[in-house]
Amino acid sequence: MAKQRFIKMFISDIGRIHCLSGNSVKLLLIVAEKMQPDGVFYTRKDIKEAIAKNLSVTVRTVNNLFTEIVKSGLLEKEASNIYVMNPYIFASGDEGIVNLKRINYMKIRYGDKGREFELGEET
Repeated sequence: MAKQRFIKMFISDIGRIHCLSGNSVKLLLIVAEKMQPDGVFYTRKDIKEAIAKNLSVTVRTVNNLFTEIVKSGLLEKEASNIYVMNPYIFASGDEGIVNLKRINYMKIRYGDKGREFELGEET
């Protein structure tokens, strides 16, 4: 497989492209900075409280911001406290591992028919 090309984009640009609110862009930046090398972000009550304080909002608002980012397709919610960054947008590490993440990534779309799931494809 040929080496993939990439470009550098800023989180604020990605947020605008995906029509995120200002606080959702700020939360996305926090998640991108704190995510594990495998693209996973683990959150707990105390983490959400710290994020809420940082953004000067309530924990409920933080939960709503996570929902907005998930609906945009930039994050996937794997479990109640586990989020995965979209590997088509955010990737780090060996190209083979990134490609594997992309193949296994499940896209969730919200539309008129409700929630739809689509498995990733090899790039």
